Amino acid sequence: MFKDWKEDTDTKLKGCCDHDFELWKCNENDQYGKNFDNSDREKLLTMIRDKYIEPLKIIHLYYASRSNFPLIGLMEFKFMSDFKLADSLQFDIKFTSATKNMKTKEGTLDNHLSRFNFLELMIRMAEEKYKKQGPKMTKIYKAF
Repeated sequence: MFKDWKEDTDTKLKGCCDHDFELWKCNENDQYGKNFDNSDREKLLTMIRDKYIEPLKIIHLYYASRSNFPLIGLMEFKFMSDFKLADSLQFDIKFTSATKNMKTKEGTLDNHLSRFNFLELMIRMAEEKYKKQGPKMTKIYKAF
């Protein structure tokens, strides 16, 4: 069962980040990604890759293990409410935005978060809370 398991290394985690960044809707080729200038996006990606990927990985695994592993369903993902980071309506909207149109991506399901959707959702929630509603921040990496 565990024959092919290999421990995560910094190099492997950073490689996973780079792979995920190519798939999500925060890149410049997607409508949502056009909200960020290239400098802001690059700072955000670097910050996630260098500082936050390990804790984000742990959070993702925690919720995925209670859902349809390696995916996280809406009903099982209580991170925002567990930590009182967002009201349920805003969270539902952002969850749906992050997971819609996933039928074209292998290994994904609509209304389920894969690892790259999870990262995208965290960015969408940071944007909602700190860039749009809360203390005004003009840069997404600062909001995150």
